[in-house]
Amino acid sequence: MNFESHSMTVKLWDRSTTNDELEAAVASVAQRANVSTDEVRVTRSGPKVFTIGLASDTL
Repeated sequence: MNFESHSMTVKLWDRSTTNDELEAAVASVAQRANVSTDEVRVTRSGPKVFTIGLASDTL
């Protein structure tokens, strides 16, 4: 897991935990950025790799 300001990149190996892990990552980014989870975007950036960050930073 990498952290860059208000974003993180995660690599998820276990498909059965993907939703739970992504929800936790979204909640973490939202809390650190002091925004609602609606303002956080999840982008698939590779096989089993997801980038979670503020929607305004990813536009």
